[in-house]
Amino acid sequence: MLKLSMIYQVFYRIKSLRELEWRLRYDSHARTWIGLSEVPDHSTLSRRVATIEKSSYELLFHEVLYRLNPQTCITYWDSTPLRASRFDQEARKGKGTRLGWYVGYKLHAIVSEDLLPLVWRVTPANIHDSQTGSMLGELTLFSVFRLLGDGAYDVSVYLNVQQNTRYTW
Repeated sequence: MLKLSMIYQVFYRIKSLRELEWRLRYDSHARTWIGLSEVPDHSTLSRRVATIEKSSYELLFHEVLYRLNPQTCITYWDSTPLRASRFDQEARKGKGTRLGWYVGYKLHAIVSEDLLPLVWRVTPANIHDSQTGSMLGELTLFSVFRLLGDGAYDVSVYLNVQQNTRYTW
């Protein structure tokens, strides 16, 4: 049902879910074709679309990575600051080596030799690099021989992970 609604949205160049809800309310043929007895609210559509986008995006990302066949013998792990508006309520104050104190987020990424992102996380700026160890679990999809990172990733928590996996750093 939702996929057919999305096809209808693209076909008629409907730009928002609110407009899609309105159009479906007044287009009985489309409701019949999609199989809707009642038109869901745009907020319901938004939640369902977000779920599909997340799962489909991840599958697409892994498919593209598989086809690009990244060189993963040596990988690099680092973070970079992402500034945000001071009105962004989820952004936090953090300290970067180049920016000093800033309000925003951090992009933590593990990239291949040819600089393709293998794993990444966006965290508030106040999260230290050493707290992103869960990213290591996702590297099992790749044949990584050596993982290079700066001093922030050189903590005892990762040494335990290193002993239980084939990674060396």
